[in-house]
Amino acid sequence: MDNRISFFELLRQCLIEDLRDKRYISLIPWFLAICIGIGFVAAYYLPISIFNRSDYLVLITGLIAAQGIMLGMSTNAIQHVVQNISSPGFSTYLKECNILQYYLFFIQYFQYVGIIALIALIISAIILISCTDVFIVKIALALSFGLV
Repeated sequence: MDNRISFFELLRQCLIEDLRDKRYISLIPWFLAICIGIGFVAAYYLPISIFNRSDYLVLITGLIAAQGIMLGMSTNAIQHVVQNISSPGFSTYLKECNILQYYLFFIQYFQYVGIIALIALIISAIILISCTDVFIVKIALALSFGLV
């Protein structure tokens, strides 16, 4: 019988625990907001026209390649973390403290964030190729810069 808890159930439990401990400030994704804000500032000052879009497409392609490499390396690192978690003494300790599922949740969380960033980069590359509205292109670039 499979008694694993789903990712979204563990996310809900983490958020409830933060609320119970009255850590409301931890529910706000400050780091994500700061990174996307920096991305918007950078994209605002980029001179975008039809003639230099290929330069930005090369930049986005490089970011996609870098994000793919980081996902590959993080998968290898996660394999070692899971190997350490599964060692008999440590896994028993984590089960006794009832925190094993949180360790496994954060591993999944980092993988999902990396995949979402990669998808956002691919979408912004498609927008950069197909869209003629400069404002939309700047928003796509800002989000992709912020997520990487």
